[in-house]
Amino acid sequence: MARCELCRLRYDPESSASRSLHRRVHDASLNGLRYPHARSDRVIAERDGSRVAVVPREAPLAQRRRAVAAFRAASREMRYSGSGYTEREPKELDSHAFLLYRGPRLIGLFILARRTRWAEGVWNDEEPNGVADVSGWAVRKREQEDGTLWSVDFMWIARNHRRQGFGRVLLQCAAGFLATAPEEFAWLPPFTRFGKAFIRHVRPTSFRAAK
Repeated sequence: MARCELCRLRYDPESSASRSLHRRVHDASLNGLRYPHARSDRVIAERDGSRVAVVPREAPLAQRRRAVAAFRAASREMRYSGSGYTEREPKELDSHAFLLYRGPRLIGLFILARRTRWAEGVWNDEEPNGVADVSGWAVRKREQEDGTLWSVDFMWIARNHRRQGFGRVLLQCAAGFLATAPEEFAWLPPFTRFGKAFIRHVRPTSFRAAK
């Protein structure tokens, strides 16, 4: 067995079926998952050949399965070990998946949920690159209130579409749909180094870490 260092799939190089599977998974990691436009897509924005669709927890099952497929593919590629995402999210989280399409490809995914606990933190430049957990942060203030706030629980852009502004497009669409300024979002760890750079662009000096 072998493991691809890019898409993280374990496959058998001696098996034609396994090699074929690896080609599909590898292509999805680089260029996005292939999904044709569906009548059930709930498109909330279109611009420059791209479209953003929202998938709330009560969306049609086919849409929820599409969001889960994207989450699983992204999690494998990023070696993500944080909070999961399923077709049947808990009601109290009020989860919303935002899917970014470009042509027939699903190239981006943001998942937001309602959270009741978070820590207000300041950036620590001594953090190592890669995934960092709460122990790596300089925590300035801890809050707990009766209300909730929206948390970005997961974010992913297909590898060949990164650093082209698509993350900002998804963030702005999610903020508009949820009527919440991007600066007011919390962010659920763990983060990759790309994720930390993106969050720091939104919140240069401090940020809210959801729990």
